[in-house]
Amino acid sequence: MSESRTEQRNLPERIAGLAGLARNLGWSWDGEARALFRFIDETLWHLTQHDPLALLRRVDPARLAACAANPDFVRIYDALIEKTARQASDQDTWFATTYPELRGQPVAYFCAEFGLHNSVPIYSGGLGILAGDHCKEASDLGVPIIGVGLLYTRGYFDQRLRLDGWQEDADETFDPSLTPLERTHVQEVVRELGAAVLSRHAFEEPDEMTVRLDRGPCPGHRQLGIHPRDV
Repeated sequence: MSESRTEQRNLPERIAGLAGLARNLGWSWDGEARALFRFIDETLWHLTQHDPLALLRRVDPARLAACAANPDFVRIYDALIEKTARQASDQDTWFATTYPELRGQPVAYFCAEFGLHNSVPIYSGGLGILAGDHCKEASDLGVPIIGVGLLYTRGYFDQRLRLDGWQEDADETFDPSLTPLERTHVQEVVRELGAAVLSRHAFEEPDEMTVRLDRGPCPGHRQLGIHPRDV
C-alpha cells in the first residue's frame, strides 16, 4: 500500500511518520507505541479496538495538529521513529550475532493462520495466537522467518448465543485495504525462500495467485506471507 492512504492525508508533516508506524505491526507489542496512539484520542482508541490505522482515519485533524505541537508527544514520536529505523537492520540482533553464518537465509513457517492483532482478522483461535507469538518473538530475536498462511477474504465467522439460547454463526468480513496487509506476487516469496524451499508447484494455478506481506519491524525479514484464496 502507498503512503497516500486515507490515514496519511490528514497527518501534519511533523508527525507524518505515524502512518508508517501504524502499518508496522511491531507497535502491537511495543508499550510506548501503543501509548503514543492512545494519547492521540483515548476514547477513539478504545472505540477502534486499538487499531491505529482506524484511529488515524477517524481522528479530528485539529487533534492531530495539537499533537504535532505537543513537545512531549513529539519527543516520544521521534524516539519511536528512530527505534524503528534501527530495527530496519538485523545487524545487532541475537540471531545475527549468534549465527552470523546463517544471515540472509530465511526460514519458511507454514501455518493456516497468524494471530498478530485483532485488526488483522486472519486467525480464529489458539493456533493463530501461538503462530503470531512465534512471529513476534522471531522479530525481537532477529530470526529471519517468512510465514506462509491463508487469507480468508470473507474473514472468519463468530459463534454467539442468542437470547433464546440457540447458537448462531456470523461471518466477519473485512477490507484488506484497511489493514497493514500489502500485496505481492507469489514469485517474490519463492525468490525470498529459494526454489528448494518453496516451489511454484506447491500452489494451484501459481500465476493467478498473490500473497500479502505484513512487514515486521525489520523490512526484508520476519515477513508474513498470506495466500489470499477465498477458501
